[in-house]
Amino acid sequence: MAFGINKEMESALENTATAEATATQTAAAEPTATTTEESVETTAEATNAAEASNDIIANHPTSTDEVALNDDQVRSYFKSKGREVENLDDLFQEKVKEVNPYEGINPELKAILDYNKETGRGLSDYQKLQQNIDEIPVLDLAVAKAKEETGMDLSAEDAQAYIEDVLGIDLSDLKDLSSVDKIKLNKFVKEYKAELKISQEKYKTPLATENVSGKEMVTLADGQQVEKTIFDEHQRTRQAYIEEMKVAVDSVAKTSLSMEFDNNGKKEVSTYEYEHDKEDKKNMFALTEDVDQTVAKLFRTEKGFDHQGLAKGIWRLDPKNWEKEVSAIVNKAVAENTERLLQNENNINYSRNRIASNGNASGSKDIFEKPRGFGVQFGI
Repeated sequence: MAFGINKEMESALENTATAEATATQTAAAEPTATTTEESVETTAEATNAAEASNDIIANHPTSTDEVALNDDQVRSYFKSKGREVENLDDLFQEKVKEVNPYEGINPELKAILDYNKETGRGLSDYQKLQQNIDEIPVLDLAVAKAKEETGMDLSAEDAQAYIEDVLGIDLSDLKDLSSVDKIKLNKFVKEYKAELKISQEKYKTPLATENVSGKEMVTLADGQQVEKTIFDEHQRTRQAYIEEMKVAVDSVAKTSLSMEFDNNGKKEVSTYEYEHDKEDKKNMFALTEDVDQTVAKLFRTEKGFDHQGLAKGIWRLDPKNWEKEVSAIVNKAVAENTERLLQNENNINYSRNRIASNGNASGSKDIFEKPRGFGVQFGI
């Protein structure tokens, strides 16, 4: 950095020039035999001025001298001007114009990019989230449910044939469906449709993007991440559970139920059996394969969760409670049916009509005819 000549230096230089001029004039004059007192004083003054000028010049740099500044001095200078500078090299970097990556982009594409940025999910999840499930045709929902229900990669034709067999309706022309058939079809997809809406919520949840532990992670269907070792152990445990359930279900043959009856004041116990067929066993395994899904399927409704139904279902899991409930219902049914039979047997018809060949008057009931039995239907 260069400094200019200040007033003090300028005055010293003028005095030096005057002293030099005076000395020159004195040297050029003819020497005299005597030196006056005035000339001695003038010469002394000039000499002193010259010395002072030299001192000032020696202690002050001229305009051509440079002063080296260290980094701290430069930082201090910028700080005094209100600017903090950490790295001086940054002062020589060219500023790069910031570019908006979304400038001029299609709004729909921008929405997908924003979704990816916020959740870490891809296009497939975005499309599933944007899907309006209420606008999906009921037949498409039915086909999708048939594939999930059977666990098979059915073609649309095979799935439709399966639905027609299950519901007993003809889907060849939806326009010709009766009101009852439409109700059956919509009831068939009702629970599946509700499950789709619930599962759709998971696509709003961001995926875990940071693995602090550095361990290998696995992303679950709901977007959550777990350690691979934990996931593998869970899979092994689940597979072992499924294998055990298969063996248990295959070994089921029949269910026995002992019920106590009152026979004219005497307590009698009778045992009844029900033999399970292949369809029963298939249903058993489906219900126990994923208990959480079964609970959601049986007790989750459009109006909310059926807590009362869940409580009754769990209560019936205890064989004692189940037998108590069934016995009470059956005894009540027996008593009411017996009372009706006795009323019918005592309603004797004394008609004078000719006795039929079977020994009954036409239109009358044989009071000695034994009842042919009765059926009881109950839910367990």
